[in-house]
Amino acid sequence: MFVIGLTGGVACGKSLASTYLKEKGFAVIDCDELNRKLQLTHSLVHLILKENFPLAFDNGKLNRKKLAQLVYQSEEGLSHINHLMLPFIIKEIQSELCLLEQSKTPVVFIDAPLLFENGIDKFCQKTICVYIEEKIFKERFLKRPDMTPEIFKKVILAQFSIEEKKKRADVTILSDNKKDFFDRIDLFLNTLN
Repeated sequence: MFVIGLTGGVACGKSLASTYLKEKGFAVIDCDELNRKLQLTHSLVHLILKENFPLAFDNGKLNRKKLAQLVYQSEEGLSHINHLMLPFIIKEIQSELCLLEQSKTPVVFIDAPLLFENGIDKFCQKTICVYIEEKIFKERFLKRPDMTPEIFKKVILAQFSIEEKKKRADVTILSDNKKDFFDRIDLFLNTLN
């Protein structure tokens, strides 16, 4: 089984690439999706979050919108929650890779915003960084609901710079416009045959 890590800066088109790969029939392990699922369904994660972010709970139920607000309020909030969630995400990745290997899946992508930062690249034979110029990804990020320049700054500080990600990646793919972006992904996919 050939495992490819997919990463990129915030709002650079990584999720679009991930969706495109799924549409083409590739297996994609989405770390953001794993994070969401764990926060809502895993009892130990629930307990840890309740202990660390008690105000994010309404009548014992996690309110992810409140959790996000609390995480972004403090300087260390983002790194703190990443630190809490990482062991669970790694375990889920390992479990999914194991299942995919058993089902003889030839190629698997791991979509991880913090691929290099969290050492998830150790599971990969190849890594891809999706990128766009900073001015554009900042505009894209700020168009998202509830996002502010302050939150953008915190998210950027919690990640390696896009230049660092590009340097560490085996392949870089520019996501300037949808058609060219998909063409570039297809060019990469052709190298896997």
